[in-house]
This record gives sequence, C-alpha cells and structure tokens, in this order.
Amino acid sequence: MNQRFVTISISVLLTCLSYLLISNSYASTTIDDSLEGAPYRITVPEEWNGELVILLHGYVFPGSPLTLPPQGHEIFTPLSEGLAAQGYAVAYSAYRTNGYAVREGLQDSQRLVSEVTDLLGRPVEVWLLSYSMGTHIGMKLLEQGPRHYSGLLAVCAAVGGATIQNNYFHEARVLFDYFYPGVLPGDVLTSELDYFSEVLPATVGAIMSNPFPAIEFASVMGIQWLSPQELVEGVVSSLVLAGGG
Repeated sequence: MNQRFVTISISVLLTCLSYLLISNSYASTTIDDSLEGAPYRITVPEEWNGELVILLHGYVFPGSPLTLPPQGHEIFTPLSEGLAAQGYAVAYSAYRTNGYAVREGLQDSQRLVSEVTDLLGRPVEVWLLSYSMGTHIGMKLLEQGPRHYSGLLAVCAAVGGATIQNNYFHEARVLFDYFYPGVLPGDVLTSELDYFSEVLPATVGAIMSNPFPAIEFASVMGIQWLSPQELVEGVVSSLVLAGGG
C-alpha cells in the first residue's frame, strides 16, 4: 500500500479525535464561492505543502438548504482546520442539489479540483476523503481519472451500489409496516413524505409505546444494538427513505 496514503489516512483519523488540541496559531485562508450553482469551500494554509484533500459529503435530505458545510457534515469544519494545520489544502463542494446526487456530486467535485488548480496551481497530490454516498462519487472519480488522484479514504462507505442500498431502505419500510401497521402514512410507493415531521416522530412514538416489534424488526434487518437508544436509532435510520420516491 502507498505509504503516503497510509500516512494521510492515519492523519485524518487522528484529526477527528484531536482537533480540539491543535493550536489556533496557524494561519489559513478560507475561500467560499460557487460553481454552476454548487457552493464550495477551500481552506488553504499559509504554508501549503502542495497536497490537496477533497471532502465528498454523503446524503443530504432533498429540500434542505445548500450550506457550507452541508447539513449533517459539521465535522467538515474542524476536519478542514486540522488538516490545514498540518499543511494540507482542503476543499469540498455542497453539490448543486441534495438527495442521492451522485452524478451532480461527481461533476461538481471535478469542477472544484479544476478550480483549486486555477487558484493555487496544480497540487502535487490529490487525496479523496468520502462519507457514505460520497464514496460512490469518490470511486467514480478514481475510475474515470486514476492518474489524477493519489488515494481514497472511505468513511461509513456505501459501496454495495445504489440498487442494493435502495432495496434495503424499501424492505425496511415494508417490514416496519408489518410490525407496526398503520403507524406511517401511505406505503412503500408513497413519495413526498417528510422524514422529520411525519416519519421520525411516528416511528419513535410507536417504538416507545411497544418496543418488542422493534426488536424483531432489528433481528430481521440485521441491525446490531446494545441499548434501547441504539435500537431506536437503528430502526429510524433504516427508514430514512421511508417515503419511497
């Protein structure tokens, strides 16, 4: 395995645990702008080592605002600061749309690499750090341009493919309806359900009222849990696409 890839992988993982201990005395510049409707952020240390880390975010609920960092990816801020403190430039795109936006994320990330190159010059190394759905984007970037990227570090990777992933979510909805009939509106083919206002409170309420079906649900779906909180979190996470669509 590439020694430099091992080094940056360990660096990223340690950064997540220790960024609060890093001195704020280092100097860096943050550039916020947009490309073709996709907001992006670039963090450049004063003493840049010439290497670039591209962060690839995961699924963000449709209808959510396009923010920097993307919703649910607040770790991008301390992660960028920690890597910049070690000399790396860091960049990420919020993509031009939310949802399962693999195609848009791929195109917007490619544009971002070109933008960084135009602004800073060609990096000596370009590393990809992906989260969940972002791993699909990272793998596609590597497939299309293996000589342009030095390595991919996947976190919570969704690598089974979109079909398998969507089947899992839809199977979870069918099974939940079996164990908790009538709790969720509509059925597996229903679209336009709001997860936070319709799915989440109804699901949590049903489990709190009668947790035993949730235990059976978790057993069938292969959800591992060690506490009531983990049980609830596992079930509601499997229903993240409960509205179908």
